[in-house]
Amino acid sequence: MKKRIVALLMALSLLASVCVFTANAEDPSGVVVNSAEELIEALKTENAQITLGSDIVLNEGVTFTYDATNAVIIVSDANGTIAKVRTGEEAGTTTGEVIEGSLDELNNWTPLANLNGADINGNGHTIKGLYIGGDASTGGAFVKTIRVGESVKNLKFENSLVITSYVTYPATLVAELYGDVYDVEFKNSFVIGSHVQSGGKIGGAISQMFPTVSGTTVTYSPTVDGIKFEGGVFDKTGADLPIGGIIGRSNGVTVINCENYAPVKIVNGGTYAAGGIIGLLEPVSDQAYGANGAPRDSFVYNNANYGEIVSSNTEKLYAGGIIGRIDVYWSAGEDVFLHNLYNAGKIVNGQEIVGTMNNSGANFPLDKTMVHYCF
Repeated sequence: MKKRIVALLMALSLLASVCVFTANAEDPSGVVVNSAEELIEALKTENAQITLGSDIVLNEGVTFTYDATNAVIIVSDANGTIAKVRTGEEAGTTTGEVIEGSLDELNNWTPLANLNGADINGNGHTIKGLYIGGDASTGGAFVKTIRVGESVKNLKFENSLVITSYVTYPATLVAELYGDVYDVEFKNSFVIGSHVQSGGKIGGAISQMFPTVSGTTVTYSPTVDGIKFEGGVFDKTGADLPIGGIIGRSNGVTVINCENYAPVKIVNGGTYAAGGIIGLLEPVSDQAYGANGAPRDSFVYNNANYGEIVSSNTEKLYAGGIIGRIDVYWSAGEDVFLHNLYNAGKIVNGQEIVGTMNNSGANFPLDKTMVHYCF
């Protein structure tokens, strides 16, 4: 009798193993990656479900440290200082200028075009030593565009430096977000804009994010939930280049549960908006959608800033602990919901929560902005 029971248990165990193997075989899109090369290869499969199985190291042992006293980012490895990069905070200096050593020996990441329909689950692992430098026509970030149906979650970045000239949308994670991002942390991550192209935006994590619109209908609106950013964001911008600790510019989206601990500084004569979470929020339809464009409310909930936020514009309050500037132009079809927002960072030329609300050229009632529990 015992032999029969043992035989039966063995048969059931074997059957269970076969069933698990079959289930995996029926889901070929699921893949675990352990290196940058494996990630790039996995993204060749459309709509892949990708999970990191370990940390991905792009520059072994390289660290980036902010020296606030001397206004430089110090690039180091086990042998000592590799280079020093100016943040541009000191008068007469240039953002992104290498004043000691060289960055030429670092592995320079080529931004991914998009995720090819993939969802990436970092599984709590970290991308270490990301460096993006040099010139590019657009999108100086880990990935240029995260499209509708694509997402990144449970991922960490540690010791990252994005320092690019003539790039339109510099950021650490993504230049343009139309999909979703959940629970991504950044430690010792720095974005330095140098000669950012006209119309550009700069974000610690995300340069800009927009809803997807068909005609006058919003078909999908992205969500950013649970980003924590530590490091620094610096730029000497022109008249229309916002800068944010989490997001440079957003339009009709949801941004919740985010924290910024980094200095966010428009330095040395830059004149536009700086925000701890969002540089520029445009709650109404973008001009590209037409005068009667697609309505979409903006939700900014449960966000906090602990970093110093600086705008060089001494004439307008363009620095905000949460949002540098809210612009309203073309329609009155949306509300802006600001709820449970907190600032503990120093604000220079601005205000604690929102630096400036601007509604020039619009028929937008300012009471459409609903503010609760913000301090």
